[in-house]
Amino acid sequence: MQNLKKILCFSLVCFYIILFSTTKNVYAEDSGNNNNNPITRPWNLSASLGFVKNSGDTVASDFNGQTSGDYTRGNFKQLGSVKAQYSSSDGETSNKRYIIETQSRFDLTTRDYFFSGTRYDRNFLGSYAYVLTVAAGYGRYIIRNNIIELDAELGPGYRWQRPQDELQDREIIAQFQESFSWNISNDVSFNENLLIQYGEDNTFTQLDLNLKSTIIGHLASQIGFTAEYNTTIPADASKKYQLITSVNLVYTF
Repeated sequence: MQNLKKILCFSLVCFYIILFSTTKNVYAEDSGNNNNNPITRPWNLSASLGFVKNSGDTVASDFNGQTSGDYTRGNFKQLGSVKAQYSSSDGETSNKRYIIETQSRFDLTTRDYFFSGTRYDRNFLGSYAYVLTVAAGYGRYIIRNNIIELDAELGPGYRWQRPQDELQDREIIAQFQESFSWNISNDVSFNENLLIQYGEDNTFTQLDLNLKSTIIGHLASQIGFTAEYNTTIPADASKKYQLITSVNLVYTF
């Protein structure tokens, strides 16, 4: 298990190194060779920092941060993100949580793609101390235009999870994910993401809602709401759900 976590973290670090070292040079060369015709850069990167309020499985007021990026070249696209939450009480750390996600996509057609991805969730006070999932399958670009984008994907996977102070569980899962984005105006956008990981022992569901508004230039404010639900929790856990409300400043590079 430790080796899997090391491989996952190393892969994400390599992804960001490659994103900066290779795409920056390619973008600079293309811009220099084609000054009169602006091009679309192959990468996107954003970082956010703000305040988050948890209720449900754990109750705390936290600071949170996130870095996410993607790189596209031809039919291939690589996505990655790192999220961190930190809370303290009376000057002492009361909870920490880290979520690392990566996904690779290969477009089969303009509408269809193959995906493979990993998700690692380390929660020091949640029902599960850690959850690591890997999944692969088929994805579909249902709607894709300048205003609305809607994607959906489905595939088999495998999950390792360990409740707090208990032995590790593992099982085969079926994963469904749906993403929706709406550019309401030039300065306001709405994003929704639904993740369902179905297993015989436990089914995990997560719903993310985010409303982002540009303040000036590359700086924006974002209000978010996340709901998480486990059908099965350890005997000593209090609640099956977790509600997270966040207010962040987001900078897009």
